[in-house]
Amino acid sequence: MKKIFFKLIIEDGYPPASEESIWGIELADNLFKIDNIPFYTDDVSYEDTVSVKEENGHLYYKKTVQSSGNSTIRIIFFDEEKVDECLARLEQIGCEYERFSSVFIAINIPITLNIETVLTYLQYLSAQETADYEYGKIAQYAY
Repeated sequence: MKKIFFKLIIEDGYPPASEESIWGIELADNLFKIDNIPFYTDDVSYEDTVSVKEENGHLYYKKTVQSSGNSTIRIIFFDEEKVDECLARLEQIGCEYERFSSVFIAINIPITLNIETVLTYLQYLSAQETADYEYGKIAQYAY
């Protein structure tokens, strides 16, 4: 596996870095499959196939060659005591997740999962002021 770097646009101090690195599995020269859930970039989701270019000894994202159909959503929790319960529910629904911190989580919504189910739950968490969320790359469409 190799790190692939994504350039980020910072607006009002967010995200907190100008680049994000994501693991990729090399499939061929300059072609990689994304192997973790992004925290900041909106360019890719887990298992997308991307092409890269080398700059200053690092691999940088060039374009998405094939979408996995997966979608990415980021969640910030306001109530740390509810995080594990909420993540267990998201897993039960069919999502995978990665933690950036104890309260900042990126979730993968597989192509096989109805995104409406996830959005309904996230809207509930937001209405309860337990968490808020933002879209990363959304490949599925809500109806």
